[in-house]
Amino acid sequence: MAEHHQSEYDLSFTRKRRCVTMSADSKRVSLRLETATSVSEIEDHHPKHEYLYQLETTKRRWEISSANTYILADCNIESGELVSSYVIVKRELLFHSTEDESVTQYMHTCSCENGIIQAERLGSVSSGVSGNFEEFASREKSNYCIHSWAASELFSRPLNNAYPDYTTAYGDVLIDHLSVEPLLVSITIGNSTHLVSVQKRFGAKKLSCLTCTYGKTSCEHVESFRKWCERQNIASPETYSTINQSNFNCLSFTKIPYPLTENLKENFFKQQTGQKCINLQNLVPAIPSVGTNSFCAHGHEWDIEDPVEQNWLVGPATIYYGTHTLTHMYVEGEEKRINVYYRPSSGPCNCQLFYDGNEDMMLNLNNKDIIHYSILLLYLHLMVESRNPLASFHRAYSERIAGMSGTDVLPLHKLRLGWNAFARLLDINYASNFQCKVCELHPQVVICDGTSVGLNKKLLQSIPTDGSSAGISNDQGVPTQTVDIGTRHSDRVFISNPKVRRLLLQFCSTSKQSSKPLSSEEYSIMIDLMEKNDHLHSLANYIKLISSQGAHLQAPKEFCSFLEDLAKNSPTSAILQLPVGSKAKKYIKEFIHGIDLFQGKNQYKLEIVQKDAPVIFDFLAKYGKRSDGVPTEVRCLLKDILLKSRKSHTRDAEDTGTVVYPQPTEDPVACFPCLPKHKGKPAYSQDKTTGDMSQRGQDTCRKVYSKHPSLSPGIFTVYCMHGVCYGFQAMRQVESPKIPFEILLTRFNNPPEIVIYDNACRLHQYCLNREPRHFINTTFLVDRLHWKNHTGCSSGYSMERYKSNKRINSINSQVCEQGNAEMQRIKAQVAYMLPDNFMFHIRLFLAMQNAKKNQLLMTA
Repeated sequence: MAEHHQSEYDLSFTRKRRCVTMSADSKRVSLRLETATSVSEIEDHHPKHEYLYQLETTKRRWEISSANTYILADCNIESGELVSSYVIVKRELLFHSTEDESVTQYMHTCSCENGIIQAERLGSVSSGVSGNFEEFASREKSNYCIHSWAASELFSRPLNNAYPDYTTAYGDVLIDHLSVEPLLVSITIGNSTHLVSVQKRFGAKKLSCLTCTYGKTSCEHVESFRKWCERQNIASPETYSTINQSNFNCLSFTKIPYPLTENLKENFFKQQTGQKCINLQNLVPAIPSVGTNSFCAHGHEWDIEDPVEQNWLVGPATIYYGTHTLTHMYVEGEEKRINVYYRPSSGPCNCQLFYDGNEDMMLNLNNKDIIHYSILLLYLHLMVESRNPLASFHRAYSERIAGMSGTDVLPLHKLRLGWNAFARLLDINYASNFQCKVCELHPQVVICDGTSVGLNKKLLQSIPTDGSSAGISNDQGVPTQTVDIGTRHSDRVFISNPKVRRLLLQFCSTSKQSSKPLSSEEYSIMIDLMEKNDHLHSLANYIKLISSQGAHLQAPKEFCSFLEDLAKNSPTSAILQLPVGSKAKKYIKEFIHGIDLFQGKNQYKLEIVQKDAPVIFDFLAKYGKRSDGVPTEVRCLLKDILLKSRKSHTRDAEDTGTVVYPQPTEDPVACFPCLPKHKGKPAYSQDKTTGDMSQRGQDTCRKVYSKHPSLSPGIFTVYCMHGVCYGFQAMRQVESPKIPFEILLTRFNNPPEIVIYDNACRLHQYCLNREPRHFINTTFLVDRLHWKNHTGCSSGYSMERYKSNKRINSINSQVCEQGNAEMQRIKAQVAYMLPDNFMFHIRLFLAMQNAKKNQLLMTA
């Protein structure tokens, strides 16, 4: 093999350190030792482990489309902390053992000073190594600079890599878009890679090359990016950071039915088995029989003459298969180039019809590169079923080509463009796929949650919201036109006085042995405060009853659970989540008025109460076995509970006015194909504050969220009880009850009967603050997995209390968690996509998952 010569990274990296500087503030990441792989490494921490950790967490490293080239943030050599500059690392020097040429080793070289010295030394020696090859490889790796070492570690674990979302090429210039804000693009011309960004120079923002020594604002790399911007109709490349739309175009136009039709499956099978031969030498466009492409843009028919005979030649093409690549065909023993032809229109216009390739199972990318469906379909399934980013798939595909045929490999940037164009041609009925075959358009049970599949935070913030709020803001940004139809916290909780709630909880605390019982003085204060409130007279009388006329200062264990529910800061309606006209509510009223539900003839009524109001049933069951019957104090207490529960959804003697809902507008980062918005969300007076302080003081149900330095919080998903996703929404801020509230209000004409959410307690209160009548027939429940964390909530939110309710007991409350866990397969791949591409890939992934679940439902 020939001797290696020094690699050209840029104009000159040969004499001094060329550290690529970028004008962006570097945020300090706290020192972590998680990257250490052994106890000794933890004990003797090295800056390279900190460097590796920060590269992994900030994602400021990319594997670009130029083969085996990586862009990494630079670091402080002494501490390993990231700085605002960048280096270029390549895996390009291949050495082999002279004793056994199958034993090979690639070496990484870097654009930093130490990397250049090592590259110069390696470039001056023969690629064939005599003697102990393992010793040579080990010695050279030990001489790696910190950047080459980090690159060899990072890119041996491709699942965690960051990749350019958008790659374009024209001529010999390849452009990888690494970061949009701040702007960072790599320009590859031939074998040389360069970085271009926007920097302030003399007080103005200008495009600047980060790798050139001279002419930083006018070198060929900057000019190459300017030419690309001109092609994209970008007037000012310096404002490129505001662009957030992807552009994936190809020349194929026929929609690809998915799942594939029987005809396409047969064509594919016959091609693979050699039963069907395609004239690959001449790729000629067929005249579409139907559709928008059956005529040209000016309404003229396509010329029916033979393009080959008429010599309507576009030029030579290359066809890429999964195992080999074709540029020529043997025809009658003669090797002939594969050519692509066009078909002109029959009118005076200059319209041309290009080869589509659908019938031949091929995608025409640009009349030069033709990609067979076998590659693209394989990646589709690997993306859905395994954690396989496109760059990892490309590496495996390249190795397969090298091992099976040794022909040319489809470049990564063309594979990325081909995949994205192919995916958008897939004819998938998203409205149908985002709909359960059992629940159909109106799921009565929804399970929702957020998941940390995020995208670039700055890109997401640049996208406007749906703008459906009816409020008009003043200079301080506070809505001046607001709606006030919600109920008050003090009207919803059974005990509005925090001191009484605390004393009652202490009165019940002996069952948990968590604190001492009430003193006589505290007991008297509690009773006095209750008797000062009209609707708490019944509770005071009931406590006197069970306290044996005040001598007993501790609640009997059997009544503690019920009394604790009354003392919680949750709405009283949480105990009685019963829809209007509920039979259980009717029978409880009958009990209050003296009907004995424990008599045999009324047993069926008691069973309905047990099924739909388990908290009340468990309380009443304590008296069912007593010979002296149910005390009057119990009936009076239940009457007050029922009255207080009703106030959770109504405002007494108060005209709340008529609500005028704004016209709906869809959020660009929300996707609910079968649940479009039917109305907008008004601005509520409660939106101006963070909540009632008396409510917040006792609220122990607060979700804890982790934050990523550059990614958004994730997406919020809504599933039916059968595990079919009905849609998702990218979260601009950390997950809060506001997100499911807006979805349930604006996309459901009638809210679901049951909403299961790990923060259902706060969602219920959020809904009562704003739209109590709208959710009067909805039951809010916390899923079984997360209920253990809700120690301060009414047990009426617990699914475990509804074991006698066959409908609720049969619900798998983890279908949302399970569906979100599946999405972790594409988390790394979509993280740094542009927003529209991010939304497209999430939608595609969920549609594929939904199709499988619906198929299982139909065959069950």
